Amino acid sequence: MTATDDAAVPGQAVAGSGAIRVGRHLRLEPEDGGLVVIGEDGLVTVWGRAAAAVATLVDGRRDADAFDVADLVAAAPDGVAPADVVAVLERLRALGVLEDADPADRTGDGRAEREAFHRAATGRTLSGIPPTVVALHDLGDRSGARALAGALEASGLRVRRPEDPDPGTVHEAAQVAVVAVDDHLDPRLGELAERFRADGVPWLPVRVRGVRQWIGPFFGADADGPCWHCLGSRLRIHRRAEEALLARRGDPGPLARRLPSHPAAVGLAAHRAALEVDAWAHGHTRPVHRGVLVLDSRTTADQLHELRRRPQCPGCGDAGLVARRGRAPIALGPAPDDPPCSVSAPDGYVHLVSPVTGVVPVLEVAAGAVGPTMVARTGPTPPARALALEDVRRRTRIGNAGTGPTERAARAAALGEALERWSGQYHGDEMRVRARRGDLGADALDPRDVLLVDPRQSADPAAWNAAHGPFNHIGPPVDDTEETDWSPLWSLRDGAARWLPTAMLYHGAPGPSWAFADSSGCAAGPTRDEAIRGGLLELVERDAVALWWYHRTPMPAVDLTADADGRRARDAHGALGREVWALDLTTDLGVPVVAAVSAARRHGVPTDRVMLGLGADPDPSTALHRALGELTATTEMVVEGARVPDDPDVRRWLDEVDVASEPWLVPSAAAAPPADPVAGTGAGPLVDRLVAHGLEPLVLDQTRPDIGLPVVRTVVPTLRPMWARFAPGRLFDAPVALGRLATPTPYDELNPRPVFL
Repeated sequence: MTATDDAAVPGQAVAGSGAIRVGRHLRLEPEDGGLVVIGEDGLVTVWGRAAAAVATLVDGRRDADAFDVADLVAAAPDGVAPADVVAVLERLRALGVLEDADPADRTGDGRAEREAFHRAATGRTLSGIPPTVVALHDLGDRSGARALAGALEASGLRVRRPEDPDPGTVHEAAQVAVVAVDDHLDPRLGELAERFRADGVPWLPVRVRGVRQWIGPFFGADADGPCWHCLGSRLRIHRRAEEALLARRGDPGPLARRLPSHPAAVGLAAHRAALEVDAWAHGHTRPVHRGVLVLDSRTTADQLHELRRRPQCPGCGDAGLVARRGRAPIALGPAPDDPPCSVSAPDGYVHLVSPVTGVVPVLEVAAGAVGPTMVARTGPTPPARALALEDVRRRTRIGNAGTGPTERAARAAALGEALERWSGQYHGDEMRVRARRGDLGADALDPRDVLLVDPRQSADPAAWNAAHGPFNHIGPPVDDTEETDWSPLWSLRDGAARWLPTAMLYHGAPGPSWAFADSSGCAAGPTRDEAIRGGLLELVERDAVALWWYHRTPMPAVDLTADADGRRARDAHGALGREVWALDLTTDLGVPVVAAVSAARRHGVPTDRVMLGLGADPDPSTALHRALGELTATTEMVVEGARVPDDPDVRRWLDEVDVASEPWLVPSAAAAPPADPVAGTGAGPLVDRLVAHGLEPLVLDQTRPDIGLPVVRTVVPTLRPMWARFAPGRLFDAPVALGRLATPTPYDELNPRPVFL
């Protein structure tokens, strides 16, 4: 409340003249020359002789629950006009200080105190509002239901239970339902949710037992809010190991849990739930209407985990939405006027970071170990669907990281990568058809042109995979006669649909063992076109890396001293006893590609522990900055005390490689080849460049309606991934065409160490 000056002016009779009172959440006291209204958070002053008179008259009736307007006007002292008294009373009513007195508040049932609370909290009154009837259901330990019943009744709410007389009318009589649960995934909640929805009854699940108590969401409180199925889809994300164990046992679940409870914590949660119901009953919108409120009795901290309605939810949305979007052709929009946005996941997506209702459990930011760069990490991306128990750890060990000059930029980069990986997983509602390759005719791509695995590699994939990490996984030979699911991509060259096995497009999709997806060409962006641009640049970058890496051809230097970020990177790595330089890997496609390299230069280090960062962009400076940013994140892997990933390719690289034995890692004296720059912004010029080289850029929109961040997978057949895939073609031909080699490198002489990033 704040101070105001208010002169008394003639006014009409106070609306509802009769018994009035000062709101019980306020105090009205006389002050020299006026009156003071005192509230919980401050005060308001009203000056003038008439105001002082009104304050004195009201203060003189302090023991009365209410007073009559006519009596106040009649008792005005000499010299104070009745019209002025009325004007002050009108002003106080407009300020919410005065209100009609309600005889029902004199019943002694605690209503008066609740009235004061609601006026202070919401500005609303209980006058004329009958007690709300609450249907209380017990799906958990009975002690929780008893605590809830007591708290609801203490809040003036009328509680009905299904076991009460005439249980068939409990839903019809109730205006709202509260369900005591031990687990928000209890399948019995699904049946109750359908009944509540059919009856139009909002309902609140509450777990009052345990170290952490859960309240909400308040389903049905908002017409466009989430449903129980929306909640279940999120909760299961973080319980894949439990799902896998239950599936192995043939148990519908959930697993029974012990929920140790403290009576004070149980009471606190029960009364907090009653407060939420009472607030809803009186029209007050609260955050718990759209989320799970978790009360942590260890820290006494409350945390709201926001839940939003999933447009593709089979319970309250359109389960066929994703599949229909997959049938829609993709075309680029007009070129943007401004340069591309570097922040792919702005603050609008932070509600997706939650170990309860999010798809990203945590997002942490810390100063980088390499210089002033900020580094953010989200941990592993959870699986999007149930897995076999033995697969849970394997599929959840790859984390996400992002770097940037500021905390916000680093958070955006890490969150964007995590949401990209989540969106690119198989969820089960994608557009797909069951067929053999021949059934789809000429529109079906040859999977070999995308996998690019040499027959010698796929002859014994088990032996190959046992010796390498998951990034360099390969499958057996492609079988064109095998029936599997296929999904469409859209050509940016002619707008036509092309088909690839679904298992090659979505991580974790079921399919034959020869069909598998990797991360090449996947990208998120502030718009779909920017995501497409990012995906295509990644394909160009990885193709350039493969042409350099597997032939071990020395490449020209990029001058770090000419760039401020380059100089900062050199100094930051130098402080760690490391040297940093950059190589120009640009190929015939003309898009600048940079590899930033860092190596140890300290006595006593057994190897150079060489690390890389990669970047590609039509602007050479941007390509360098991206490479240096990635180098910051990868170098943190080898600083003192860092945990090295459990990947055989990474470990062999760090344990065995030094620059002296691998001279192709350092710059050559050759000048960089002249580049034909890609002009213009946006994805269009990049698409034109690829098409001019006889390539067909393809796009699959992987954006999830409930996530909203544009995510795509781009595919350009015959461009090489940076993983060890040695099929004949561009990998062997392009270095010769570029003049790097006189003749193609024999298969047996390719670099035996795969790219380890």
